Amino acid sequence: MKPGKRVPLCMLLAMFLLAGSAPAQTIHQVAAGENTLLNAIDAAAEGDIIELTDSGGVYTYNGSDKMYITKTLTIRAAEGLAVKPVIRNVTPGAGSPRIFEIRQGGNLFLKDLDLDGRAEEGGAA
Repeated sequence: MKPGKRVPLCMLLAMFLLAGSAPAQTIHQVAAGENTLLNAIDAAAEGDIIELTDSGGVYTYNGSDKMYITKTLTIRAAEGLAVKPVIRNVTPGAGSPRIFEIRQGGNLFLKDLDLDGRAEEGGAA
């Protein structure tokens, strides 16, 4: 075999190995509102990014006293927002001000967000 033919074969092999090495991350863009973040968490796959798009937007959830994280996720503010998005627990009678509970297999990375554990406006955080 000529030396010039080995290089392309090695390059093809390297490209083949790298192509299947990492799953694709999906970025879920989410507008402020009730349960929009919770729905995005439920729909996201392992390693996905949830991007909150409203400057100063309030992302509330109602129904459970906290959101359960059972996979690796990143929740971040979209680039260039003037005011950080706020994640707030508005569940009436919530047993605790916790917003997230990380369960087995879960990892959560947060970036440029404000967290508010009050169950109601003016309540204790």
